Amino acid sequence: MLREVGADAILHVFPRREVAAAARDARIPRRIGTARRWFHWLTCTERVNVSRKRSHLHEAQLNLKVAAPLLAGSDLALADLVPHIGLTRTPALAPALATRLATDRTNVLLQPLTGGTVPPWPLERWKALAEALGADRFRFFVTGTADEGRQLAPWLATLPAHVEDATGLGLAELLAFARASDGLVAASTGPLHIAAALGVHALGLYPARSNALLGRWHPLGARAEVITAPEPEVSPATLDIAGIDVPDVAAAVARWAR
Repeated sequence: MLREVGADAILHVFPRREVAAAARDARIPRRIGTARRWFHWLTCTERVNVSRKRSHLHEAQLNLKVAAPLLAGSDLALADLVPHIGLTRTPALAPALATRLATDRTNVLLQPLTGGTVPPWPLERWKALAEALGADRFRFFVTGTADEGRQLAPWLATLPAHVEDATGLGLAELLAFARASDGLVAASTGPLHIAAALGVHALGLYPARSNALLGRWHPLGARAEVITAPEPEVSPATLDIAGIDVPDVAAAVARWAR
């Protein structure tokens, strides 16, 4: 597959030994990776001394450092990166999904589960959020994998009528659906970063600001924002987001209303 792509360069921003070996065997001319992985010394043509383990930089900034051999400058502030962030080539939205979106209300996607990246915001808070933002102005869609949809089925049955089940969408469908919506609310998850990159409203629910997760993984985009949990009394490393209050999230989403 890599040979068929005909690439001039490959950046190993997520180092994997088998991918590095495949890129070498495909004879991609420029193979760039971190010098911190021993197998890159056997497979890469260029190596950059980048360490993520103790860095306080955002992942996007760290990825730019890996790309330094291709760039005139790789030490950029996050504010300088935002204008360059964007998913512009997305699949067409299927008519069956397009008809589900309200034309007279604000369409918001809710991603309640996290896949284990952080403990999820309690389900009762998501329900309270939807109830606080009425059907006269909003339509909500709960997203997640098909397995998550089955897990959430009993809870989904308790939600108000202006909240629909949109779990089980494939990646292409989610990209198109998120782009056509007005925004998305989620913890630190892939869908949150997708929404931010698409340029729609993206509200991230994150642990306290003292936690490294916020600095490394907060969403980047022109309409991306975060709400953080209160500072923990015991351990600053806690990932808990249950302390985020519904009125704070509701107030942020209310600003998106058409």
